[in-house]
Amino acid sequence: MFRYTLFLLFFSSFLFAEIAEMSVSIMPQRSRATLAENHLCKHQDLLQKSDLLMGLKSPAQSLAFYQQHCKNKNTFVWFDGSLRLHESAHELIEEIQNSYEHGLSPKRYHSKEIEKNIIKIAQNTFTNPQEKIKIYNRLDLLLSDAYLTLAYELYYGFTNWEAFEKGTTDAKFEWERTQKSALNPVPYLLKNLKQNSIADSLKILNPDFSEYKRLKEALRFYRKLEAKGGWNAIPFGPPIGIDQRDTRVIEIKKRLFLSADLEEMSYPENVVYDEAPVIKAIKSLQQRYNLKPDGLIGTKTISALNIPPSVIIKKIILNMERFRWLGRGLEKSEGYIDINIPAFRMRVYEHAQEVMQMPVIVGKKERATPILSSYLSYAVLRPTWTAPQTIVKEDILANGNMQEYLQNHNMKVFTMQEGAKVDVNPDEVEWADYAQKEYVPFLFRADAGKSNPLGGVKFMFNNKYSIYMHDTNQPALFGSHSRAFSSGCIRLHAPMKLLKYLLEDDAASTLLAQEELPDQVVQIKKKLPILIRYMSVEVDEENKIHLFEDVYGYDARHILALKNMPELGF
Repeated sequence: MFRYTLFLLFFSSFLFAEIAEMSVSIMPQRSRATLAENHLCKHQDLLQKSDLLMGLKSPAQSLAFYQQHCKNKNTFVWFDGSLRLHESAHELIEEIQNSYEHGLSPKRYHSKEIEKNIIKIAQNTFTNPQEKIKIYNRLDLLLSDAYLTLAYELYYGFTNWEAFEKGTTDAKFEWERTQKSALNPVPYLLKNLKQNSIADSLKILNPDFSEYKRLKEALRFYRKLEAKGGWNAIPFGPPIGIDQRDTRVIEIKKRLFLSADLEEMSYPENVVYDEAPVIKAIKSLQQRYNLKPDGLIGTKTISALNIPPSVIIKKIILNMERFRWLGRGLEKSEGYIDINIPAFRMRVYEHAQEVMQMPVIVGKKERATPILSSYLSYAVLRPTWTAPQTIVKEDILANGNMQEYLQNHNMKVFTMQEGAKVDVNPDEVEWADYAQKEYVPFLFRADAGKSNPLGGVKFMFNNKYSIYMHDTNQPALFGSHSRAFSSGCIRLHAPMKLLKYLLEDDAASTLLAQEELPDQVVQIKKKLPILIRYMSVEVDEENKIHLFEDVYGYDARHILALKNMPELGF
């Protein structure tokens, strides 16, 4: 039904345009000539009129565009000499409507007013010549502004970044947008008008990740589901174990069938939770929603099943938007490392094909892992660890028994004197004197070894937050499904596997077997790009959706930043 409605909207836009052409073709020659002489290039003073500029999304860019256009052409932009809409205008109208499939809103790009003005032209019911001139100029301006805004937002995104950064509190927020090749919409539009490539020039601006395309298909699927009424909420109750009888099993199967998690309902009235396909579907959903995949239908699983399509749709739109903040061309490169914070997972890709993945532990909410992109630079074997000031003040000094803490963590205390480290006896320091101080003039260092929190290796990459990937001395934490435990760095489940991959040979095993000094720097051959991102929704290659906990509250923060864009439905 939705696709049919959208088709009618496309069709109506073209139909109105064709009617407009017909109405112009029967317009008296003198009237047509008068109108043709009253375009914006002839009367650039009109561009300063507030009523003509009202409601534009990119007024400064639109003014700059007409100044450039009118230097070379003394004509309308989107109408030909006979006052018919160019084919380029038809292409733009279609791409405005297509923006809906990318999680954007055609209303934002003047779809309603463009359609209204096309109808007005088609009906030719102007009260006077001045109104007709104004309508043609306004439509020309709307189409230009729509292209400039749409091009920018397809490429860079539509989020008010300052509002997203600010949030509602003073909580630390570290999210760097990847630097992309600059796009200036004004020369971009001028070039593509000249080359008659309006549609292609907009399509190519969409993110080039294959997962983005899968999110787009998922958006269409869940919008269709929502249009049909979604699914009924399943009541909470006692956990449903395998082979148990419960009337809710019927609704659970309906829910799984609607979301395509269950291919068919062979026994729709069966109230016993014993059908292998249903059990398999529940375990799959639990796995994809970062729950324990035990098949037991408890409170968390019911909550996951009850997430309505409307919520999933919003999450998909948010995550499609975040792909616009990433660089381009990664999937065409030789390889890159991808870490998705909410998924607690690292993947390594070569030419868009996954070659390795492993669980990771990321920063806790109050010490969130920064979102950034960088390049691997080198590895360090048998690393020592010097505690940063944040951990010194918030963890070490807050400990009640300093001597016990230092022993348990195999740590020593130093101070710097004339550039050299000098041992400090912790029993001789009044640690309470430093509890409230901004800076603590001591270094707390853990020696290399089994008790070192960095484990046997760390992987360095350039960033201003001093974070890195590393081994851990607490492997049991990987048994948790939600793994936000660190102080910002990323702990790897199988770091030696990654090291061997990066060295491309057995050099890692040889190095590890040697009895060398601590902090041995190892130059790696594959200095891959590393992408740390925050995607709370993923769609796998089987088109199955994965939903993750908003572990840092960034989804809620993002939605708040969109509050002034009601056309998006947030």
